[in-house]
Amino acid sequence: FKISQNGELQWYYNVGEIAAGTTPLILSDSTIIVSTYIGGKIIALNSNGIEKWIFDTGTYVTTRGMNVGLDGTIYFVDSTATLFALGKDGVLKWTLKIENVFFGNGSNHIMAFSPNGKTLYITGADKAIYAVDVNQRAIIWSFGGKNAIASPLVDSDGNIYLYGIIDYLEGEQPYLNKLNYSGQLVWK
Repeated sequence: FKISQNGELQWYYNVGEIAAGTTPLILSDSTIIVSTYIGGKIIALNSNGIEKWIFDTGTYVTTRGMNVGLDGTIYFVDSTATLFALGKDGVLKWTLKIENVFFGNGSNHIMAFSPNGKTLYITGADKAIYAVDVNQRAIIWSFGGKNAIASPLVDSDGNIYLYGIIDYLEGEQPYLNKLNYSGQLVWK
């Protein structure tokens, strides 16, 4: 839905599937990117709500936090814990699937970029966070052996703040963690 500042409906687009809880992305050219849960589609609309393209993963797009790189590449994770990189034209650039690496915890595939746009930080299921070098298309480090319950936040110096690395079964309390850009714990 596009709603005016006055609260009036300007247009809507029926995705034809069950939409995920994904916050839409808006690219620098005003393209709006949304995803569906069932159907596993990434959909691009122009600012008037007209479909530009659809990318079909063939799986579920359970991500709550798609993100876009400085070059306009769209990043998201599907239900197979695969990281996708799509061009702003909807063409697949690359994927990253590593055995025994699980990007995301359930539907909690939340991402943030380093200030220079070269490293993508993704919450995980078996590690609290992964750092992915988007140029090398590889994990460069990981941190924590438990779930993170919130999005990573990155400051202008490249420090990463991660809240809630906890083990629910152990009854642990959540903590705020500060990591440096190399993934080393600064404080907890």
